[in-house]
Amino acid sequence: MPKRRFAHGAAVCGQFIVITSGISDLLHDMGLRSVPSGEPDCFSFNIFENEWRQLPDLPVGKMHPTLVVINNRFIFQIGGFDDFIFDIYRLDMASPEKPWQTLTLDTSQPIIDSLIYFDTSEHEARIKDQD
Repeated sequence: MPKRRFAHGAAVCGQFIVITSGISDLLHDMGLRSVPSGEPDCFSFNIFENEWRQLPDLPVGKMHPTLVVINNRFIFQIGGFDDFIFDIYRLDMASPEKPWQTLTLDTSQPIIDSLIYFDTSEHEARIKDQD
């Protein structure tokens, strides 16, 4: 990995291991904070080519985020510690050069309804268009 990392999120998506957020130096300057904020950067490792690649930065760096992969294509970063921003971020690995999309939760709807629906005829999750 281009720089060491801990308190990060990691997931496997096809031939890539994707790493997001976390911190690379526990002793970095935190200013008035009592806990460090995560770094917004993102990297992928191609397991077949043994090669790291930098992906677009996330809008917000977090500590200990959860990454979820759907249909071996969409990576969602959910949760993690930050300054209480509750958005979910999505990266489309079919176009990994495009920025992460911010999905702001509509708290009046169930979360599963806001992001994903399940097509039982094809037995796969599909992503709702948010645009």
